[in-house]
Amino acid sequence: MFLEKVPMRVRICLLAFLLPLAISPECLPAQDTPKVLDLQKRSFFYGREYFVLRSGRAKMIVQADRVDLGPAFTFILVDATNPSQTHRKDMAFNFAPPGGFTSSALQVVLGGYPFTALGNRTEARWVDLDEIPAVEAVWWAGGIRVTERIKALGNKGAFQRSIQLEGADLVGPEHVELRLSAPRGTLRGEGSILLQNGEGYQSCLVSMGKGPARADEAKSQLVIGPIAVAPRAGVTVETALLVEVPPRPIDEVLAQARTLQTSGMQKEQEQTKQAWAATSVLATGDKIVQEIYDKARVGLPGMIFDDGTMDAGIFWYGNQWVRDSSNTALGAIHAGMFEVARNILQKILTTMINKEGGTMVASAF
Repeated sequence: MFLEKVPMRVRICLLAFLLPLAISPECLPAQDTPKVLDLQKRSFFYGREYFVLRSGRAKMIVQADRVDLGPAFTFILVDATNPSQTHRKDMAFNFAPPGGFTSSALQVVLGGYPFTALGNRTEARWVDLDEIPAVEAVWWAGGIRVTERIKALGNKGAFQRSIQLEGADLVGPEHVELRLSAPRGTLRGEGSILLQNGEGYQSCLVSMGKGPARADEAKSQLVIGPIAVAPRAGVTVETALLVEVPPRPIDEVLAQARTLQTSGMQKEQEQTKQAWAATSVLATGDKIVQEIYDKARVGLPGMIFDDGTMDAGIFWYGNQWVRDSSNTALGAIHAGMFEVARNILQKILTTMINKEGGTMVASAF
C-alpha cells in the first residue's frame, strides 16, 4: 500500500535492493555456490593454517581452519620423497571424495551425538609436549573441553595422538566414545587395531590404552570407550597412527602395532627427544622474532627428507629449486640441524647441478 505513494524511481531502487535478499540460497545456480569439498581443497583460505610433521617417509600436514567447512582439525598424508604429491591436495594418500580428509577428524560422541572440531571454536598452535614439538587443537564437545595433540615419533612412520577430555562445563558425570576413522578401502581389524590398505601406502590406527576399544570394519572406525568424564575432572587417551610408505606385508604392520602397544612407544619417544635436544634454541623478549624462529625450527624436519629432498612449494608447484634448497639449508644451520643441512647440500651438489653448472629450476635444468 505505501509503495503507491512512492515515486517510480524510488520504487525501482527499493526493489533492486530488496530482491536479492528475498532469493533463497537453494534457488541460486549451483556454479555460484562453491562446494565444501572445493573449499577444503584450496591451498590457501582465510584463517587456514598448516603444521608439518614427518616420521620417516610419512609426512603429515595438519590443516586447521577458522571457518566452518566441515571438521576444522584434519590432516593430509603424503610421501616425503615425492614433493610433487603436494602439488594438489587430491593427490594425497588419504584424500577420498566426497569428504576429502574428513576421515582424519576425531569424533567425540556425547549423548549419542558425534561432535567434531568447529572452526569458530577451535584454537590450534605448536606446543612443546615432553620436549617434543606437537600440534595442539582445543575445541568443545558439549560441556567437554577436548584437547588433541599430535606429534611425530622416530623415523618409521609413527605419530602419537593424545586426546584429553575435561569436564569443564559438565553438571554431572558423562560417558563418551571416541571415533577415529580411516578412508574407506581394504580394512582389517584386530582388537584395538584397525589397518587400512590404500594405494601406495598403509595406515594403522592403534589404541594405546587398556580401556575398551574395538575396530569396526563396517564403518571404517576405531571406537574407544565408553570413557567416564566427571565435572571439572579430566582423562587422557593415547592413540597412535602408523603410516607405511610403501606398504608392507599386513602381518608385519600388525606386529609393529602390537609392539607399540606393549612398549608405550617409549623407544620412539626417547629417540625423538634426543634429536630435538640437539637442535638450537632461541630465547628473546621479542615475541615476533621468537614465534618466527620457533615455527621455522619445528617445521623444518617435517619439510625435508633424510636424503635432502624437500617440498619448497607446498600446495603450489611441487618442484625443487636450488635457490629454495640453499636458503633452507641456511635455515637448518641456524636451527642447529647440521646433518639436515649437510643432506640438502649433498643433494644440491650431486643431483641438482648438471655437468655444465646449470642449477635446477622447477625440477628441471
